Amino acid sequence: MKEILKYIGLTLIFFMVYSCSGGEDILQEGPEEDPFKDYCLVTIEHSGKSFGFLEFTGSKLSGNIQWGDDKSEMFAGKNTPSHVYQTAEEHIIVIKVQQADGIMLPGIEGVSRIDLSDF
Repeated sequence: MKEILKYIGLTLIFFMVYSCSGGEDILQEGPEEDPFKDYCLVTIEHSGKSFGFLEFTGSKLSGNIQWGDDKSEMFAGKNTPSHVYQTAEEHIIVIKVQQADGIMLPGIEGVSRIDLSDF
């Protein structure tokens, strides 16, 4: 029994010294991978009854659009997302897209602001 307690004690001392000397705590799990870490973010303020004509360029496109009216949708590939609103009030559209290298917005009617700072 003494040998087991000695082994456990030495093991705990090793982990404590290793952690205190700048080594990683090898008993802890690493941080979880953020599923959106490689996504680009686009925010658009829009007033109107509908929004469309938004296209992304790139390979293997995928993402999520939050339309600003408690509705959202996933998209993939070269589809052109569009949406019809119940009212023409201002909505903030938040788009997270992966594998995009460009964005085209040919129709900007009703758009008051576009934020591409995280694209």
